[in-house]
Amino acid sequence: VHAVWADLRNGNNEIYYKRSTDGGASWGADTRLTIDTAQSWNTSVAVSGSSIHVVWIDSRAGNWEIYYKRSTDNGTSWGADVRLTSNASYSEFPSVSVSGSNLHVVWADNRDGNYEIYNKHSADGGVTWSAETRLTNNPQFSLTPSVSVSGNSVHMDWRDFRDGNYEIYYKLSTDAGTTWGGDLRLTNNI
Repeated sequence: VHAVWADLRNGNNEIYYKRSTDGGASWGADTRLTIDTAQSWNTSVAVSGSSIHVVWIDSRAGNWEIYYKRSTDNGTSWGADVRLTSNASYSEFPSVSVSGSNLHVVWADNRDGNYEIYNKHSADGGVTWSAETRLTNNPQFSLTPSVSVSGNSVHMDWRDFRDGNYEIYYKLSTDAGTTWGGDLRLTNNI
């Protein structure tokens, strides 16, 4: 079991990691994953075999950007931070999912004047990354996406204000994120 969270124990938000090797009965020591004076929070974690993938938002570049870090040895050691986004606006609410070496990250981004959902994927377990793909396109906010990957199928849902109130929408890719189907509204609440 692998857990990540943001923690203020050092005076600013930093990302920490902890694991259990016995199904949650006992836990190892905390591992601090970020070390800088900027704020780091809003984490997501995905695991495939001995590889652990973590994303979070971080303000070290002067605005909120999405960062990524991985471990390939069950959390014993960690690679360097990788900045996944780079724009003058905020990139927030990341979610990560993995199936084998097929890794997807989705987030909400306000570079277009309102929040839209973007996706970036890696076919080699986080070594290299694709260009960003914009997944939503409407004049209202699209926020808090969540992604789940199974083989080449990528499922994504999010909170969307296009109907005058927040509703949940869903989108599917059956080719590892190369193409995406249309938006499907899942809720109908007034």
